[in-house]
Amino acid sequence: MIGIIDYGGGNVLAFVNVLERLGHDYKVIKTPRDIKNISGLIFPGVGSWDATVRRLHSSGLWDFIIDFVQQGRPLLGVCLGMQILLEHSDEGNEKGLGLIPGKVKLLPSEVKPHMGWNILELSSNFTPFSQFHGHEFYHIHSYYCDPDVSDVNMGRVTYEGNTFPTFIQRGNLIGCQFHPEKSHNSGEKFINEFVNICYAVDCQ
Repeated sequence: MIGIIDYGGGNVLAFVNVLERLGHDYKVIKTPRDIKNISGLIFPGVGSWDATVRRLHSSGLWDFIIDFVQQGRPLLGVCLGMQILLEHSDEGNEKGLGLIPGKVKLLPSEVKPHMGWNILELSSNFTPFSQFHGHEFYHIHSYYCDPDVSDVNMGRVTYEGNTFPTFIQRGNLIGCQFHPEKSHNSGEKFINEFVNICYAVDCQ
């Protein structure tokens, strides 16, 4: 079963709809009490950095997410849900989860907020996600992740002449700045691949 974190600010229903179409069991997670028999977590993100961090703390989900990841379970962070995996952000003052060293930075001043479809560029070591090299995914954001450790695999997009990370993977942590739930067929395949990873880990 896949858990979808609901901290009061994410686009949870979109992921519910995708998982239902794909035929996967899921549970919406609002408090740690909701967590039983979860194989993997989807952490959607919409909203501001500081407000989201505070909601995660007040709901008790903050420590649960850290424990879940430390157990080796897969987690997919989407947009702000990916950003909060890092330590700090230009957007706010609160500390992130710190599961991946690095900072979230504002796009360069000459770049407009990134909105629209862009091609994902992945290297061959992204197995099993290498299949998505060259696929278009939908983006809408003004900040990007900048991990500062060498063991993070990254996929990138180029927008208005600037290239920046839009996909990261570090062990059981997976993050995408783009919105797979809004990216039609490629997005559904991406989510389905994540679910397959969750089930594979659960069977080990």
